[in-house]
Amino acid sequence: MNTKLRETLKYGLLFLCVLIFTPYYNIIFFILFLLELRFLNFKHKRDKYIWTGIILIFNYIGYSLFLVFKRRLITKRKFQPDFNRNNIKIG
Repeated sequence: MNTKLRETLKYGLLFLCVLIFTPYYNIIFFILFLLELRFLNFKHKRDKYIWTGIILIFNYIGYSLFLVFKRRLITKRKFQPDFNRNNIKIG
């Protein structure tokens, strides 16, 4: 085989692999994003739906924007430990 044909086949197979596996990466990425959204408490419930739409449309760029604005959108968790839940008496 000459080198030009071998090089063309190499890049063709690479393109085919990227074409086949890219949708799976996007689906896995979106599922992981939904799992992250599940555990976040937004200030407004509509923000969760808006960001889901943005991620669906813009994928990785949308997630980067989400990471930038995440601190402003989410309510801060308050530290409220319950030390008496096990009914352990000390002393």
